[in-house]
Amino acid sequence: MTTAEQLEARGEARGEARGRAGLLIDMLSLKFGELDDVIKARIEQATAAEINKWSARFVQGAPDVDHVIG
Repeated sequence: MTTAEQLEARGEARGEARGRAGLLIDMLSLKFGELDDVIKARIEQATAAEINKWSARFVQGAPDVDHVIG
């Protein structure tokens, strides 16, 4: 894989993570109300693995935001 291909792959992964973070923020806001900026920032800076874990907790019925990302 060339350097350009590696950079492109990293960019795609970052874009995908941002999209997932945005979706998770939207879903949490719909269910629990407006999120504070600290929570939003934590989600936006999360890895793809963290977002996947938090999304699973949300779908499994976490009772509040703290149980999702805690």
